[in-house]
Amino acid sequence: MIETHRWPRINCQLTASYHKKGSHGISIVEQLESQQLPAVNMHISDDKLNLSIKDCFNNVEQIDGVWKHKINLTIPSKSSSTPMTIDMDFTPLSDPVQMNEGKTYFGANKDEGFQWFRIIPAGKCTGTIRLSNGEEIVFTGQGACVHNFQGFKPHTAVQRWNVAYYRQNPTSSWDVTQSGGLPSLLFIQMHATEDYHGVTLQYGYCYDGESVNVVCNGPDNQVSYPTTTLDDDTAYAVPTACLYQWKGMDFHGTEFNATVEVSNMKYFARQDLLDNVPKLLRTVVQSVMKAKPNMFRYLDQDVTATINSSPVVGTLFQELTFLVDK
Repeated sequence: MIETHRWPRINCQLTASYHKKGSHGISIVEQLESQQLPAVNMHISDDKLNLSIKDCFNNVEQIDGVWKHKINLTIPSKSSSTPMTIDMDFTPLSDPVQMNEGKTYFGANKDEGFQWFRIIPAGKCTGTIRLSNGEEIVFTGQGACVHNFQGFKPHTAVQRWNVAYYRQNPTSSWDVTQSGGLPSLLFIQMHATEDYHGVTLQYGYCYDGESVNVVCNGPDNQVSYPTTTLDDDTAYAVPTACLYQWKGMDFHGTEFNATVEVSNMKYFARQDLLDNVPKLLRTVVQSVMKAKPNMFRYLDQDVTATINSSPVVGTLFQELTFLVDK
């Protein structure tokens, strides 16, 4: 059974960009502006795994005994009559994991809101990107999937939401279809607002190339931003350097430690999450609710991490979200 929702006043924002490594690091080939896509024909499956609206389709299905995510996006371009399209299959390389029951509760009791998320730490990504200029890119790689559901109004519960994904760089002979996964680390941090006692929640995992062998949950996991700079557009103090630390026990009872440090983070995109909200509603949200949600993205390559005293060279992707203007 498929539920059909008709919410003419609700919109979905989609953004996409394609980046490739050039002689001077990351060159942005195409960065599309956010688009306002009416969600008048939103379809959600009973199990909440499958979603479709105009120009966006996400389906989870079992093929030959393997669960796969199939994602199709059509994103209009303001500079071209030809849209950008993305067709991607995500095939898990490990079992999913969740923290505790999968829910993180905010406040003194469970009625005050929760954050629900489950993680597929590594998956094979294959597909095709078609740019507005006619260029077609066939890709194969590795990614992670965070399935998130918020049981609260985000700006009332979380002041900051940060996600960092570190993955070991492949060798020239690596093939995800034959060689299996690459070791990776994930870090999720949430700063609650004062309404929810201002607590900081931090979770992390380590994927060793075959399975998740460490799940870190507690105050020993740390992230710090030693230096910041003032963003002129938002007046937020955004990081220019970072230090991530994972600490816990692996599934065999052995102590686990990992660190990732970047002294000069490479910023490549900012997304105003209210960009397509009507001006009047935008003013109300910003002035009355004190919400000014912006997402900053960083991508650093050839970053050396230390995992249990062993150096590893990889790529660090960060998505830092500022929700409340405080």
